[in-house]
Amino acid sequence: MKPVWKFSLELGKIPIIMPCGAQVLCVMTQRETPTIWALVDPESDQERRLFAVVGTGHPLPHGEARYIGSTMTMKGALVWHVFEMLR
Repeated sequence: MKPVWKFSLELGKIPIIMPCGAQVLCVMTQRETPTIWALVDPESDQERRLFAVVGTGHPLPHGEARYIGSTMTMKGALVWHVFEMLR
């Protein structure tokens, strides 16, 4: 059975190393930090995936992207949108 792992995000364009083929399940805020949770195979090789975290009204980095989800910080005062940048 595959476990769920979490990966903390920062603002901007961020590379994350995770097991190959990890399935991103959701994005939420944990302790004011945008975080994604993914279903992984811990035995798989690792791969670098690129995510972008942008605020409402801010432009997405150039390139093709897949929407993951949105989350809030500061009791809903700030809304962040998470995209995976595709190659």
